[in-house]
Amino acid sequence: EQGADFKAFLALTVGWDSNVNAASDISSVAIPGAGGAIFILDPAAREVDDAFTTVAAGASVSYPLADSVRLNAGLNAYSKFLPNQTQLETQSVNGYAGLDFIQGDTVFTVAAQGEQFRLDRDTYRNAFGGLLQIRHVISNVNQVTGYAQYARLEYPDQSFRDGNRFTLGGAYSSILPGRFAPTGFIGAFGGLEEPDDGNFDFLKYSFAGVRMGGRLRFNQQTSLFGFFNYERRYYDSDDPLFNERREEDHYG
Repeated sequence: EQGADFKAFLALTVGWDSNVNAASDISSVAIPGAGGAIFILDPAAREVDDAFTTVAAGASVSYPLADSVRLNAGLNAYSKFLPNQTQLETQSVNGYAGLDFIQGDTVFTVAAQGEQFRLDRDTYRNAFGGLLQIRHVISNVNQVTGYAQYARLEYPDQSFRDGNRFTLGGAYSSILPGRFAPTGFIGAFGGLEEPDDGNFDFLKYSFAGVRMGGRLRFNQQTSLFGFFNYERRYYDSDDPLFNERREEDHYG
């Protein structure tokens, strides 16, 4: 009624993770910071696999406050269940609230965001921040987006990791000609994550990456979609134990 838009979803996922604890598969390691001594890794600290099930649900609402202003808000939650490695089960609750300001073919968005991420049912990380976004419609089939995002990260049990994360990015999306009404987008982003404590600069890193995806619609009830992202992380200083700078590539 009165131009309001309400959406909700429920999703169930089943799968298998070859390295559910994000650990190494080696049994021993030499640590230069300890004089090169060989340490045997506890079996609990080595790579393990497990099946998983996730349940996710969420709802969002968009409501017009004036001819050119809309209120947006949403809340999402998910839980990941593991049959064997139950101590690695995770849960998340996140939400946002903000305003869209519509000026012709351009939409300006400002929003507050927050998330609580839990591990083994205890709070692992809290994140609070905001988003500024500009979306411009070039034509009926093309649009560009630019955004800036800030997040304050707090770890209740690892306060030395508390810090700030800044992200800048942009994307281009289009409806392409052809059968199955193909749509696609490509975007790039970069930023910085920095702990408050300067003694932990080896945890500070800058990052850059790309995202792309698309969809084919076969009919009103069926579509095929895909998504790919890559992120490269550049750490600020050497790890004090291994005397080397971490390098990370993340693919999804």
